[in-house]
Amino acid sequence: MAPKKYRTLVTGACSPLGSILVEGLSAGAHAVIATDTAEALQASQGDAALVARRIRDVAESVVPADPTLPGTMDALVAGVDFVFAAHAAPPDAPSWKARYATDVQGTAHLIDTIERAAPGLRRLVFLSTAAVHGIQPVGAPAVTEASPTAPVDDVARARWFGEFTVVDRCPRKGIPYAVLRPAHVYGPGGAPDLEPLLALLRLPVVPVPAILNSRLSLVSARDVCGAADHVAKYASGKNGTFLVADGATTTVADVLRTLAHAAGRRTLDVPLPGPSPWRKTLDLLSELDRFAAVRQLRAPLRVVESLAALTHDRAVSCEHLSHVGGYEVRQPDATEGLRELARAHASRYT
Repeated sequence: MAPKKYRTLVTGACSPLGSILVEGLSAGAHAVIATDTAEALQASQGDAALVARRIRDVAESVVPADPTLPGTMDALVAGVDFVFAAHAAPPDAPSWKARYATDVQGTAHLIDTIERAAPGLRRLVFLSTAAVHGIQPVGAPAVTEASPTAPVDDVARARWFGEFTVVDRCPRKGIPYAVLRPAHVYGPGGAPDLEPLLALLRLPVVPVPAILNSRLSLVSARDVCGAADHVAKYASGKNGTFLVADGATTTVADVLRTLAHAAGRRTLDVPLPGPSPWRKTLDLLSELDRFAAVRQLRAPLRVVESLAALTHDRAVSCEHLSHVGGYEVRQPDATEGLRELARAHASRYT
């Protein structure tokens, strides 16, 4: 095994991005301290148990800590080179208050901890999402950081507020930072932010609305890890917000068709129904569970929110990683991403 050069803390180690980071960084030059809530680290059933077991297998140490409680990470942060903040409320968090406590207050507590216990920290890397910018009309100019559009749901809104906490507090405390906004991440476990949309795969015939022709960038989990590692080490003291996307795009409809075919489902193209087409189409889709008598489709509102978030192109004016030490996302095109995504989901719906 290669000698470890860096001592690194990963918060939210059991989250989708956190687990990716723990495994990827541990395979390289990082001795990783993985932390999450005791409940997440001690999961005993299903996918959560598999994630917790993988983390225990590869991390140098695994320590439970609740980010919502101030001071709980002081001993863990002391002497580390990097902190990768991937803590986030779960998708089924019961309230906005629960999301705010983890994503925003938890981030503020972490920054205070770094100020007290790790004055020599090389960089805090905050894992956010490209979904922090909400719906904008197709063909509109790029959204700027000075006048962003509002996130479409509470999941993205909580990450957006978490970003603001980092950008506002770190400079005042002299803490180097980077914010990463990955596009739609896929990996062995699928694509977490597309999960509500993929509930449609449970239908006997999968509807593909004509509105789903907007661009969608897929980025592999391995590239998110590579980008985070690169920015942490090579951003040359520069603080910034960086978009992690491959530049090659597919469409939301392509994703839905590919995954439906991989699961052995037929697809049905849904034409534009007239004025305000996306709203009417989403209303129709939200009723499909009743018309098709498919009891498993239990979250029509989340399906609608997910579709609404994906049906408009997002052009966000922030730096690409190629501006930081020449890093390029390795994903050559969206086709490879679609194939891998289909492989990850096929067994779940067949």
